[in-house]
Amino acid sequence: MNRTFFGAGAIALALFGSANIAHAATASSTLDWFSIDFRLIALDENVEPAYLAGSDFSSHASTFNSIESDWADAEDWVSDLTSSVGSVAASSVSGAAFPDKNFNDDGSNPNWRLLPNPMESLDASVDSVELAGANYARSFSLELGAQSLLIISFDYLLTYDLGMVPADGLLAFSHVGMESVGGGVLTVSEAWLDTYSGMSSAVKQGRILFTLANTSDDVVSYDLTAYGGASVLAVPEPAHWGMLLAGLGLIGAIARRTRG
Repeated sequence: MNRTFFGAGAIALALFGSANIAHAATASSTLDWFSIDFRLIALDENVEPAYLAGSDFSSHASTFNSIESDWADAEDWVSDLTSSVGSVAASSVSGAAFPDKNFNDDGSNPNWRLLPNPMESLDASVDSVELAGANYARSFSLELGAQSLLIISFDYLLTYDLGMVPADGLLAFSHVGMESVGGGVLTVSEAWLDTYSGMSSAVKQGRILFTLANTSDDVVSYDLTAYGGASVLAVPEPAHWGMLLAGLGLIGAIARRTRG
């Protein structure tokens, strides 16, 4: 899915080109995985709250510009991943520091959350005068016991700086978040920073708070993904908007064909 999306995005955005801007702009997104915390609360005083980490662990890093894309995937949390497109976009995932990687290399040890790497983080950065993007993701599954509330939190840092670029000549975005699917419900918590604030540069840091509440009397399974990214997009000239719309239509057509 990621390969199709980034490939289609590169084709589409190459169709309309970019404005002629002389100075690069930057944007970045960092998810501090070392700061992640899990808090369990009972929703019913007569029930012992519980959750159990699953086995579906994976990590992802990807980058793209208007003509090419690059990505790296791993079915664990131990691998160090890097992705880059020239000097304009870079993404990395620092792996977990399990004491015995031979035993825990799939990240499935029930105590994985107690064995973090102090340098463990997910990072994305761009430095470009036109289209460039970088993304990261880390996924896992867990089972949440009946009448249990789980609060997951982690620190993040988002930035962008337009440099000497006119405010109306470039769009810069950075974001971070977490989502889950379980019990037929999609839950999302995100933080965004972008040039629509009207400022030439900005920094936003804080802590994502993500909650899962199982109010049923049965155990519920969840698939969770923590993600983030940064991107820069030159505002196209009016004559290029038609090509942009055509490119976005191409993305939709490819996505529909893939799902079919």
